[in-house]
Amino acid sequence: MTSSWGDKSKVARRAIISGLAAAAVIVGVTLVASSLNSAPATPSAQTTPSARATAPTDSTAAPAPTADPGAAPTAAPAPGPSPTAPRTSTEVQKGTTAGAALPPAAPLPVLFSGPMPRSASAVGKLVAEFPAVIPVAPGSTITDSSVSSSGNFLQATLSAKTSLSPQAVIAFYQSEFTKVSLPEAPLPAVGGSTAFDFARDGNSITLTVSPSGSGGSTYTVLGVLRASSS
Repeated sequence: MTSSWGDKSKVARRAIISGLAAAAVIVGVTLVASSLNSAPATPSAQTTPSARATAPTDSTAAPAPTADPGAAPTAAPAPGPSPTAPRTSTEVQKGTTAGAALPPAAPLPVLFSGPMPRSASAVGKLVAEFPAVIPVAPGSTITDSSVSSSGNFLQATLSAKTSLSPQAVIAFYQSEFTKVSLPEAPLPAVGGSTAFDFARDGNSITLTVSPSGSGGSTYTVLGVLRASSS
């Protein structure tokens, strides 16, 4: 009896020891698993960012066109024809005017060439050697006239009355002085008079016209002429 009880006691102790060992193993496994779950995950080689930085992309920018490897290259447009210059200096393109030399301008008429007259005056007529460049209006009665000189300048005056209107007298002298290339310019005048100056190249002729009570007009011409060196 004693031997049987002892064997049962041994078996019971072995079962207890085996249970304790199993429990210790379970506790150890649990601790290891807990420590693994709490530790930070080690990044794998696939998730490791590349050492080369990637430029940020604009989500709103249009994607760059991708070249089609199978497409033929596009040829550049052919340049347009360039203007053709004349082959020689005398060749003129169509539609242009030939660059022929212009003829020389005609010399201006000489207004007074001398010689210088002696100073003189006359009443009721033209004084001797009165310059021909200053004409007398049609239908005129000369009141007085005179000439005088200083250096190479001649001064001539003429006063007259006529049945022509002031506008007709002005038109007459404008026409005559245009023939000798004397341009006109209006001058201030008083007492209902009208005045013009005809001048060029140091020469000046002043015309003053006033209406007369008889329906005609009176006028005065004062010329300062420079003797031509030719």
